[in-house]
Amino acid sequence: MKRVLLSVVVMLLFFAANAQPPVPIEEGTGRVVYTEVVTVDGANQAELFKRLDHWFNTFYKNPSSIIQSKDATTGKIDGKHTIYVYNEVNGKKNQFGQVKYTVTVEVKEGKYRYKVDEIYFFKVPKLYVESWLDESAPNKEVQFGYLQQVHDYMTDLTTQLKATLSKPVPGSGGDDW
Repeated sequence: MKRVLLSVVVMLLFFAANAQPPVPIEEGTGRVVYTEVVTVDGANQAELFKRLDHWFNTFYKNPSSIIQSKDATTGKIDGKHTIYVYNEVNGKKNQFGQVKYTVTVEVKEGKYRYKVDEIYFFKVPKLYVESWLDESAPNKEVQFGYLQQVHDYMTDLTTQLKATLSKPVPGSGGDDW
């Protein structure tokens, strides 16, 4: 019985190690895109925009270099950012390259929509990260590892965005002196 259980665990670990990262693929384009419309009860557009601005200013170290356009009237902020993917050689973590992406968030009365797209590995020509899903690639485990790093980052980005936009900006409670 122990051998059967051990065999099942080993097989599950093998399949998990070789499984593709669970990235969202946009229907029609086939591109990796993170997008969602989120409802926030009791928050008007101005309040949501203030929360969104706060998120950009706390999530990114240098938000002025990220933000491409910012319009409180339309409730939209666009940004471009770069992250790094790493590989491991001889037990040492090494920077492999840059992954660039675009983030767009629009707020309306009681809701907002975010979209993270144009996710590509920086080289000439652009290498969109969905190409790392190629099962026939000789180094697919390495590519899946890079894609998993991107997915983990995007999951953190969207989680923090949702958390920030779900509650008022700290310290904005009025004239409490």
